[in-house]
Amino acid sequence: MSDPAGSAPGSAPGSAPDNPNSRDSGSAPILVIPYTRLPVVIQAAKYLLAALALLMLFLVDLGSLGHGSYISIIQTTAGKLTIKALALLLAPVVINLLVFFTGCLFTKRDMLRVDAQGITDYSSCVSIGFVPWQDIGDITLSSTFTNTGQLNPSPVNANLIMVDISNHRAYAKRLPFWMRAIKRLITKPDDMSFGIRFDTTYKTAQEVYPEILALQRIYSTDPLDPQDLQVILIYEQDEE
Repeated sequence: MSDPAGSAPGSAPGSAPDNPNSRDSGSAPILVIPYTRLPVVIQAAKYLLAALALLMLFLVDLGSLGHGSYISIIQTTAGKLTIKALALLLAPVVINLLVFFTGCLFTKRDMLRVDAQGITDYSSCVSIGFVPWQDIGDITLSSTFTNTGQLNPSPVNANLIMVDISNHRAYAKRLPFWMRAIKRLITKPDDMSFGIRFDTTYKTAQEVYPEILALQRIYSTDPLDPQDLQVILIYEQDEE
């Protein structure tokens, strides 16, 4: 096995120290992260419970819940219709997530693969699959959302690796319709990126981020920013 971080001091160009998350395809380093069963089971169970809760909200007579200031509001006709409408609105999203995490238990494909061709991401139900290096731009650490609803670029407590891509219209067609609608609300029309999530593995965004940058340095024709090169340098020193 070889580490995707690139050359280490004293090693041949393109070689790297051993890393259990990486595999070697000939002389070309790659990064492969499979799904991990326990995190996947936890996520599937979570969304199964959410789906059952939505079903109960839709089917149960809210008038039988008792009395109280908040209960009396949802027991009105308008309140009942609002709750049932919300349940119907959330149901497709929750079912989509449940199907995705359940499928992760049986699929033979990997959660993430980074190689000489590009990045193949199946870390979430809205992943777009394979993207070649020529369509990949900046790769950054990010938290999910700030209180303004925008992606947070801070690497502190980051749980996402965001990958900017070109040819955005072609890739946008791969997203579910509800995700395209959300992206239209929170991003500019010409912005397109995808987030690599880590809900289905014990690995973290902070661990994997420098490994992906190292592979980007090897395979992409675009030069990396000095800040990204510094991240790779620190990673390689820690691996020694």
